[in-house]
Amino acid sequence: RTFVVEGSWKFDIAENANFAWSNNFGHKTVQDVNSIADFWSWFRIGFLPLVVQQSWSYSEGLDDSYQAAASSSNSIPFQSS
Repeated sequence: RTFVVEGSWKFDIAENANFAWSNNFGHKTVQDVNSIADFWSWFRIGFLPLVVQQSWSYSEGLDDSYQAAASSSNSIPFQSS
């Protein structure tokens, strides 16, 4: 199981930690880091946003589902009794 998790991290960093952005597309990956400036650009623009999420992203309508559940009962949704 550990191998699968390590493999997924390696794949995610190699494929999704992009830098050198132009519009909505990152043109370089971790294999394109050739200098100290490239490393810090990759780290700041590619790696950190991938690993440290600034906000949670939800499926469409999740907040609406919470509101509907809250309005249909007197209890707060997902609260243990």
